[in-house]
Amino acid sequence: LFSVNGSDILGKNEISFGLVIDYGHGLLRSPFKDPLIEHNFQGTFQFNYGLAGVLVLGLDLPIDLSSGVQQNDAAGNQQAPYVNKWGPDKLAFQGLGYVGAHGKWRITRVEHGFGVALGLQVGYGLSNAASNAAAEDGFSYWPSVILEKRFGPKGELRFAVNGGYRGHTPTSSTSLVLKDGTYADGDLATYGAGVSWRVLEPLDLVAETYGTYLLAGNADSGIKVSNEAVGGIKLFVERNSYLMLGGGARYTTGFEAADERVFLGF
Repeated sequence: LFSVNGSDILGKNEISFGLVIDYGHGLLRSPFKDPLIEHNFQGTFQFNYGLAGVLVLGLDLPIDLSSGVQQNDAAGNQQAPYVNKWGPDKLAFQGLGYVGAHGKWRITRVEHGFGVALGLQVGYGLSNAASNAAAEDGFSYWPSVILEKRFGPKGELRFAVNGGYRGHTPTSSTSLVLKDGTYADGDLATYGAGVSWRVLEPLDLVAETYGTYLLAGNADSGIKVSNEAVGGIKLFVERNSYLMLGGGARYTTGFEAADERVFLGF
């Protein structure tokens, strides 16, 4: 759909490529006036290749541009200790977040009643991306289960549900005090659900919710659940080529959820 996967894959020897530009405002909200990450732009290039009509393999390359503000108290005094050596200067990061590879194996065809697929993404954080909150530190892995059901004479109404586990190389990062609780490094349970309705031959209306749950026992509950809801359109310019445009906001206080988000992709 947008970020929630359906069970479909590319046909044998088919290829796809694209770019998704994502903007998030207000991440890692601090106890003081401004969030640690005020603006985060990410442009992710993707390439996919279909194998044998049952499997798709692909590559991800996200380029990040993140900025923040100095963390000052009500009197204008800078706060310490600083996060990941960001202070006393504000966060300013430009670069590659990670290099990733992904695959999706279709187990059952959705047009036969119910679609089931398994997904896997692996990645490796590049340069100083992890210390600037642009990637996991070191190696990451993300297996997921993908379910899809369609309704209507031509399957115009689609429902999809995803669930997964995002793990990464353990780090020695210290606790981080945020507005809604203390963060501690840990893996993530991931989940999402979405609906897509083909209202016209070239147009889908899409609504999604997605999120993560931080699996760190020493983190506070207020920052563990990161949920966002988004909506938008997919406009097909050809049968397999489309533009997507959407936006939304968080509805829980977790550390990863953005106050507002918009995205554009092809």
